[in-house]
Amino acid sequence: MSAPVAVVNRAFAEKFFGGGNPIGKRFGNAGATSSSKLEVVGVIADAKYGDLREQAMPMFYLPLYQYLEDRPYQLHVRSTAAPSTVAAAVRREIQKFDEDVTVDHIMSMKQLIQRLLQHDRMFAILAGLFGLLALLLTSIGVYGVVAYQVTRRTGEIGIRMALGAQRSGILWMIMQELLVLLLVGGIVGFPAAIAAGSLLRSILFGLSPSDPAALIAAALILVAAAGVASFVPARRAALLTPMDALRHE
Repeated sequence: MSAPVAVVNRAFAEKFFGGGNPIGKRFGNAGATSSSKLEVVGVIADAKYGDLREQAMPMFYLPLYQYLEDRPYQLHVRSTAAPSTVAAAVRREIQKFDEDVTVDHIMSMKQLIQRLLQHDRMFAILAGLFGLLALLLTSIGVYGVVAYQVTRRTGEIGIRMALGAQRSGILWMIMQELLVLLLVGGIVGFPAAIAAGSLLRSILFGLSPSDPAALIAAALILVAAAGVASFVPARRAALLTPMDALRHE
């Protein structure tokens, strides 16, 4: 009878054989006395099990005929055909060997990944909804501040227009002040966003806390929302006539 053999992954080879060629080397899985029980006959790439975030763990794989046990097994099939077609063919072929074998929980790799990511997807949706709510409240706040400032400066705007100021100049004057506020907010907000992202690193998947694309996109969205919110009262101020502004005083 040939000696039991095993296939190991790269993490296993790196940890227990120093990253050298492990083919032909032996190890055991039942304590020190079994150190020469299994012979390595192959090395495969690392894989993840159960969690897409986990680090590659040292793993070894045994041929089914060596350790056949009465327990559930998983069968992985690679195919370019439709998953439903492959599932029916696999079930049929397995039951040719034993009609009492139950084949269930069939799913494609895409379905498996979607199931593993369902909590992350739900968190992303909730975070997106709260982000939209925060953006809406921010826009309302910017609108209120700019509208209040325009109301306070109505007399000043009337005098400027009476002295020859153009409507575009009035509009730019108000928008320029908003740009200064946005610049100050960006100087304070970017480091704060990176720091907050570092605290949330454990729940981020596929993104780094300082992802440039995400930070730039968030900044552009905030600038656009603030610009729209402040443009409305600024335009209303630019449309005032000197007489209307002075009457307001």
